[in-house]
Amino acid sequence: MSPWWQIMEIALGRRTQAAVDYLGSLQYDRDAIDRYFVANPPVPTEADAPIHSHPITQPAALFSQVFHGFLPRRAELDGMVAKLDSKKAIILQGPPGTGKTFIADQLAVHFAGDRSRVTRVQFHPAFSYEDFVRGIRPSTDHFEVVDGPLLVAARQAIIHKAHRHVLLIDEFNRANVARVLGEALSLIEADKRRREHAVRLPLGGAPFPDGDAHSVWLPENLYIIATMNTADRSIALVDHALRRRFAFIDLVPAFEDEAFVPWLVDEFVSGTDNAQERRAAEAVAQRIASAMRRINDSIRKSKVLGEGHRLGHSYFCGGSPSGATADWAKQIFESEIKPQLREYCADDPRLGAELLQLASEFDR
Repeated sequence: MSPWWQIMEIALGRRTQAAVDYLGSLQYDRDAIDRYFVANPPVPTEADAPIHSHPITQPAALFSQVFHGFLPRRAELDGMVAKLDSKKAIILQGPPGTGKTFIADQLAVHFAGDRSRVTRVQFHPAFSYEDFVRGIRPSTDHFEVVDGPLLVAARQAIIHKAHRHVLLIDEFNRANVARVLGEALSLIEADKRRREHAVRLPLGGAPFPDGDAHSVWLPENLYIIATMNTADRSIALVDHALRRRFAFIDLVPAFEDEAFVPWLVDEFVSGTDNAQERRAAEAVAQRIASAMRRINDSIRKSKVLGEGHRLGHSYFCGGSPSGATADWAKQIFESEIKPQLREYCADDPRLGAELLQLASEFDR
């Protein structure tokens, strides 16, 4: 340990072995050292605060009250917070377009209380253990051990114990998850979030607070939110050992929800009470919902696809140009819905023709 660190320990009144050794090297005897630390008790710092299961109180407002979106419903939103608080690791899963990333981002910031306490990473097929946990990386003239986002977030949470911290992982199942996590898999469980459950990494790096260069653990005030696309067929199923450590929350398309059409009408004609405009907007919204219900029903019944490939409502959550709702919706079907359906059915022309026919019915 370098002298400056030992001096800092002494200045803060921390009677560590390093501090005592340093004072001894300066020819202070044991009695003098004892008198110093009696006269200079430890200076309290944020890092000295005890970790509890609830490091901070719940936010003043419920997540459902500050959420900037249409779905999920209020009870589901606040249920996410409760599940994250108890399980410490959740996965939002669902078909494309169900708002997984959008919801996860707002949930992470709301739960942590500040975006600066959210560490975000996106998995992909080339993502590795060395990228996520710890690896060797080239520097200017040498190689050095570098912590990945998992250990960076854990370190910050250990140091700043008075706050919640969130690790947000987008596209969770696009990487080989078991391989990316390695021995850190065992640390995710809610009842393993203490130093005594630390695991020893084969590669040593910067020591954890009050730890050594090899032992790492996840603190109780670090929470994990991940998103998972159920339509990605190139990805192997997440194994059972991993599933046991996460709570899974399903997000589904909203076209069956009775509140979808009124919500979309308000999006179309926000700020106007003109009855004629609202009737025209409602007709377009009904056509969108009807067409998407038929498309998703065919996808759900397909033996090739299934309900995990249904299309979500986020395709229509971007707002529309004033007075051009039908043309805007048609462009969504042509440039976003149909290309996705063609991709789904590249190996099944019959199903593809059926789904494209259903998508074309919007404009009739």
